[in-house]
Formats: sequence, structure tokens, C-alpha cells
Amino acid sequence: MGQSKRDVCQRGLRLRLITPLCRREALETMNAFACTPCGKTFSGRDPYRQHLESEKHKKKIQSASIFQACLKCEACQMTFTGPIPLEAHLASAGHAKAMAKKQPLSGLEALTSGMKTIALATPQPSTAQSGFLQCDICKIPSFPCSKDAFDHYESAEHRQRKKASQLGVEPSMYRPLGNSQPSAVTQKQLPTLPSSLLLCKAEESFGDFCKKNNIFFAC
Repeated sequence: MGQSKRDVCQRGLRLRLITPLCRREALETMNAFACTPCGKTFSGRDPYRQHLESEKHKKKIQSASIFQACLKCEACQMTFTGPIPLEAHLASAGHAKAMAKKQPLSGLEALTSGMKTIALATPQPSTAQSGFLQCDICKIPSFPCSKDAFDHYESAEHRQRKKASQLGVEPSMYRPLGNSQPSAVTQKQLPTLPSSLLLCKAEESFGDFCKKNNIFFAC
């Protein structure tokens, strides 16, 4: 009888230890299958892959093509479908190895290039804040995080500057068609008519106009 109670207690202890690990693993798995541009999360690899192949996702990515181009790791030459996969890659061991391989090369270049020594001696920003997320159109060298970058790419100011750049127009001079200023002709004030002049409105009958102004005609 004592042995069976001991077995039950040990079994319950193992379940309590395993359950938090399972929950944590489930949360990490859900976070791994997320599409930030579309604002959706997925329960597994297959639904996530189906979403990436859907027309709705492709249209969303095409409308934010600059954002997609910025989700790239230059060191590993890899592109990503959203900020969360990119951040996971930047924290991975594979990315750290790629960065470690590049650091000795940078030191060798510093010894052989002369003028470049000063530039390489300056402290470099961290990997997460380097030039992976930037906006050349708005002259923003980097963003604190990928969410701030995505919000900027979706902003009206960025879209306006992007459109001006595509048209070859200075952003400060560009005006969307819907916000065009009224022409000089429409801004002119109507001339002031003399008070002795009587006007018959278009919606007013001529008979009513004559009665109102005491105008009579002899037969």
C-alpha cells in the first residue's frame, strides 16, 4: 500500500515538472509561426506555409516591398517574411558564427587599408540595431526595433516620400491629387456689385422677382 502511494506521488511530480516545459514549448512554437505584416499567428508549420503562399499575403507583402527588402541579414544573405523570424535569426547561433567569421576579416582590412583603420576603430552598434532596418528614402539610418520600422513604412509620410521619389519630384514639392491646392482662379473673390443693381436668382421666377422689387409694366 505504501509503495503504490509513493508511485502515485512520483508520477504526479513528473507531470508537474513536464507541464510547464510543454506550455513554454507550445508558446515558443506559436511565436515561431507568426506573420507580422498580416498580423496573424499560426498553430503549425503547414498553416503558416499555406498563408505565405496565399494571394492575400502576397498582396500585403507587395504593398510593403521596401519593408520586405529590409528584412534581410546581409551577413548570412537571408531574407525573412516578418520581423519575428528576423529577430529569431539575429539571436541564433548560426548568425553569431557568421558575424564571428567576418570580424577577423575586418581586422585584416584595417591593417591593410590605412585610411579605413579610423572608421573600423569606432564602436559599431549592436547587431539588432545595425543597418538591417533602415529607410533610405526618409534618410533614417536605423530603427530601435522591427515594429517601429514596419509602422514607419506604413505611414502616410513615408508613402508620400516614396511616391515623390518614384516620380522624380522633391518630396517637399509633391502634393497628392486628392490634396491639390485650389487654383488662383478659384481663389479670386467675386466682384462687389453696386447696391442699386437688382439680381434675379436662378431659382426665382421672374414674376416673383418683379413683385418683390415693385416692378410694374404698363400694358
